[in-house]
Amino acid sequence: MVKSFCIFFLLTMLFFISFPKRVYGQALPDLALSAKPLGASQVIRSQNDTVRIVVRNMGAAATSVAFDVTVYLSADSTAQIQEKVGDSAISNALIAGDSLVLNVPVRVPALFPLGAYLWLVQVDALGFVTESDETNNFQVGNIVQVVLPPPDLVVTAAPLGLGEVNLTGSYTVQADFRNQGVGATQNAFAVAVFLSADSFQNSADIEVGRWLVSDVIASGVSRTLQIPVTIPQNQPLGLFRWLVVLDVGGSVNESNENNNLSVGNVTSVVDKLADLIILVPPAGPNGVFRNG
Repeated sequence: MVKSFCIFFLLTMLFFISFPKRVYGQALPDLALSAKPLGASQVIRSQNDTVRIVVRNMGAAATSVAFDVTVYLSADSTAQIQEKVGDSAISNALIAGDSLVLNVPVRVPALFPLGAYLWLVQVDALGFVTESDETNNFQVGNIVQVVLPPPDLVVTAAPLGLGEVNLTGSYTVQADFRNQGVGATQNAFAVAVFLSADSFQNSADIEVGRWLVSDVIASGVSRTLQIPVTIPQNQPLGLFRWLVVLDVGGSVNESNENNNLSVGNVTSVVDKLADLIILVPPAGPNGVFRNG
């Protein structure tokens, strides 16, 4: 009899050890992330962003205490305390079967290593909620790149060139620009000059000059270029505008890619004939005979 009781007791204890969250048949909540976290694909250190998550209570009871939602930038799909970049507290009860959509504020630390990571979210990371299943509180989201603060190149004055140019002629066009972004340029970039019949750069415009900026342009730095241009023989005649495009090849990742173009003054493209002049006065006898 005693032996049977001991076996029963051991089996009972084993049951509660194996299922510690179900106390005497009590219904419990079960918090899970029902969708992959969605955040920016590129973030800058010390910049505020958000990550969208969906929390669902898949259990049989509502939550009765507040719980947290924690966001990490994970290099290997596991949560490390040093990878934590944001969290939010949920104080309202989440009814069984209900979902909650959150945009969790995140901020990447100023010294966070650059590189590729994954958004990783954990619900109830501090374990305040007693759940029927504690193994489904993680979810991995999209890939995100931690990058340096970007520059922003902008033309600060209208391009300035001659008001009349000749086919095959060589001239210069002045271009003024500034890096108004928060970061420095990381790559060399080209500044191109076009002759445009309108105020837009398109395939009909002929490029007449280009300058390569190979040094670093720090935040707040301005630069003036005198760009050599040559009017090609196939350039149509008529009235055109000087047009300058910064970073024409797109080698610089900027915070604003829509302010790299500026339109300058009108120039007339002409095809002048050669103008022959006599450099030395003609010399001959002082007097001549008719028919001589």
